[in-house]
Amino acid sequence: MKNNSIYSFIILWLGQSFSLIGSRITTFALIFWTWDSTSQASSLSLLWFFQQLPQIFVAPLAGYLVDRCDVKGTLRTRKLLMILGDLVAVLSTIFLLFQQLNQQLTITDLYITTFINNCFGSIQELAYTTTIPLMIPSHQFDRANSLEFLSGYGSRIIAPAMAGILYPLINLQGILMVDIGTFFLALITIYFVQIPSSNNHKNRENLVTSNYHKNAILFTEIKSSYQYIKNNKLLKNLLIITCLFQFFHDLGDSIYAPLILARTNNDQIIYSHIATSAGIGGVIGALFIVTKGGFSHPMKGVFIGMIGAGVSKIVFGFSNVYFIWIIAQFFSSFHFPILGSAETTIWLRETPLNSQGKILAFQRMGILIFSLIAYSLGGFLADYFFVPLMTQENIFSFVFGMGKSAGISLLYTLSAIALFLIGLWSWYLSTKNNQLSQ
Repeated sequence: MKNNSIYSFIILWLGQSFSLIGSRITTFALIFWTWDSTSQASSLSLLWFFQQLPQIFVAPLAGYLVDRCDVKGTLRTRKLLMILGDLVAVLSTIFLLFQQLNQQLTITDLYITTFINNCFGSIQELAYTTTIPLMIPSHQFDRANSLEFLSGYGSRIIAPAMAGILYPLINLQGILMVDIGTFFLALITIYFVQIPSSNNHKNRENLVTSNYHKNAILFTEIKSSYQYIKNNKLLKNLLIITCLFQFFHDLGDSIYAPLILARTNNDQIIYSHIATSAGIGGVIGALFIVTKGGFSHPMKGVFIGMIGAGVSKIVFGFSNVYFIWIIAQFFSSFHFPILGSAETTIWLRETPLNSQGKILAFQRMGILIFSLIAYSLGGFLADYFFVPLMTQENIFSFVFGMGKSAGISLLYTLSAIALFLIGLWSWYLSTKNNQLSQ
């Protein structure tokens, strides 16, 4: 593996990182705008719902396109797929800017643009993920994957502070302009970076044999991806565990912003501080993996991440004290790079290089289905069951108090307990049956 491929990947990563910062700033601004407009947890949950919904249907197509992106003389290249995703994101942001400048922006506009943007974003994300085996040696997968978490959580340090400063000064339209600028920076880096063809990597050590037919139709490939995962005990069990974990994580995540804003009387500064704490924890967790190089048995990283995140979120849910929130959020976010980099490493090692697109797309589709269900339920459970439940004194009132914020806190804490139990149960089964600790 030539060093220039590694340098090219770093340039590509930097461009995507700057774009992510702009997107995060916009996300925080839109959260503030939505909560100010509706004051309902279900409105924010629907925003996350429309973010996940298109990815379920597009994921198989994304895998199909990515695995054929090395066909010369066509538009099906990784680079063009990545450019397409960023270009659609730019256009959707420009539309929101136009609506805001004309004072016609509605919550429906956010739902529509979020849906369209994520249709193409899932293709772009998968194309980007599958460049890692083409540009990075297999023994560096953990470090490369942790760089993704470094940029993700690094943006959470910068974005909340920037959103808190910029939102009162330049309002939503100014933040959208900043976001557009970062998108163009990402497009430039993609255009100039050279991405090797998978044909140059046939002799990679981690390349396993595959019986996939190159000209198979899309639905046949979905079925073959299912069969491959089904026949691989490690991947099958890992997918089941991560789907369950993702469901309860996103059930809590769908009411995360309403929980903080309701508990603090809509204090955007406190929300930004907690989000910054999440970013710092994630960056340190990613740096831990970068310096350590990952676990010799990646499944250990998966379970440590699940249990650590679950415990931290339980503390967060039970508390309504500012500094405890900061500490709990820090340790929660610290564990997600450990979990995510280990999980991604397993999938990259266990799947054929020339079929990673469709297999990872199937894996992502399964997780997204559980995520979609969670996001569709979270806000409505909070608004129409848990909040009314906590308007009167009951056995939970002693811990959570009473009122709207108490109901949201109760639901968040129950989802956090489920995360901890899933991690603990999975680790117990893996050590008992020796099935997952490879």
